[in-house]
Amino acid sequence: MKYPIHKVRNNLYHYRTLLLSMLYRNLYGMKIGSNTRISVHAKLDKTNPKGINIGSHTQITFGVAVLTHDFVNRLHLDTYIGDYTFIGANSVILPGVRVGNHCIVGTGSIVTKDIPDHSVAVGNPARVVKTGIQTGEYGVLISPDQQANSRSTEEKQDDFNENE
Repeated sequence: MKYPIHKVRNNLYHYRTLLLSMLYRNLYGMKIGSNTRISVHAKLDKTNPKGINIGSHTQITFGVAVLTHDFVNRLHLDTYIGDYTFIGANSVILPGVRVGNHCIVGTGSIVTKDIPDHSVAVGNPARVVKTGIQTGEYGVLISPDQQANSRSTEEKQDDFNENE
């Protein structure tokens, strides 16, 4: 019986990502939440690795640079990326910046200032273009219809549990 090649590839990718996260946490001392995906092509600053704080269920895509130091000004600052956040390809998160929970940072953005929770930021420098959004796992945008459906399902489950 043949094992489909795409399953082998996906399993290898999953294990490679887990090993990379373990390396970042245990060897470098970075604070990385559970179930967070970090591309092997992302660049996390190893000059001040303990300054990197990434929340749970977050996606850091390829080419992203998360910086925690400024060589010219001799600064070492903590950089925070929240839970359920998506950082688009080739974006740069500068030292000392805080990206909130449930945020989306567009591809190629240069984040120079804090981004509040539930926001979309794009551009160079990154500017907030939308607020009040809701994201799911890995920063996937949830539409208002999906939010209403998920709430009604949860309410139905609560009603069912109360009746038992």
